[in-house]
Amino acid sequence: MKSHHLRGYLFIALSALILGTNGIFARLIDLPSPILLFYRFFFGALAITVYLFIRERTISVPKTNIKNLLMLGFLNALTAVTAYYAFTHTSIANAEVLLYAAPIYVVILAHIFLKEKIEKNTIISLFISFVGIVLIAIFANNSSSSGDLLGVLAGIFAGISFSLFFVFSKAIGSKDSGIKLNLYQTIISCLFLFPFLLFIPYTLNPTILLLLFFGGIILSGIAVSLYFTGLKSVKAQHVGIISYFEPLSAIVYALFIFGEIPTILTIIGGVLILYGGYRIIRSQK
Repeated sequence: MKSHHLRGYLFIALSALILGTNGIFARLIDLPSPILLFYRFFFGALAITVYLFIRERTISVPKTNIKNLLMLGFLNALTAVTAYYAFTHTSIANAEVLLYAAPIYVVILAHIFLKEKIEKNTIISLFISFVGIVLIAIFANNSSSSGDLLGVLAGIFAGISFSLFFVFSKAIGSKDSGIKLNLYQTIISCLFLFPFLLFIPYTLNPTILLLLFFGGIILSGIAVSLYFTGLKSVKAQHVGIISYFEPLSAIVYALFIFGEIPTILTIIGGVLILYGGYRIIRSQK
């Protein structure tokens, strides 16, 4: 495997491991999803701006078409809001499996819009990984209910929106660096979410602000920048499957933070996810 391809796969995997904290982040901060995400995106954009200014002494004009950036920012905001709503209205495991039905849609959309051939290995790996996700969703937390109907519907919608975000990110073929592309779409996501601040009542305290600050830097700043950087050298189908590391890591984090002990079937599901990702990486050698 060429070094830049390997680096792309590693960046996507690391991004997924970081983003696995999303459900925990949503649970720890008692704010409506649009409000929470506005501040997360705001602090993330601020951190990236400071980083780029220190490194380059300037912030360049986007090379990516503004209409594409608007669509990217809209899909990012839509996916995040619906996913966070699902995290707080059904179990994290259920929300994750619904969100990560996205690679199924990605395979179809990438074939239609990007003309990517649907590889036999991709289908097999996708099936293996998705079986693992289903096992985790069912057995990760025996005390969790299936959640209310709105939470489940939000999770399904998040998966569809997430798949569109995947494919559109790849399709626009941006000439901007991954970090700059993340900055532009994060700022636009903030603009889409700003009106919610005017109509939804909420209260901030120092603890919540601190969590939002670090969440913005780590999730919106570092993790998503890694994703966009890795995306430039990884097929859309493969991005979808490697990203299955996110729900796997979410189960591990829940174990250490909330004391949720995984069952044997959860462990089996995790192994299946890892194996599906391994098959994809091995196929690139």
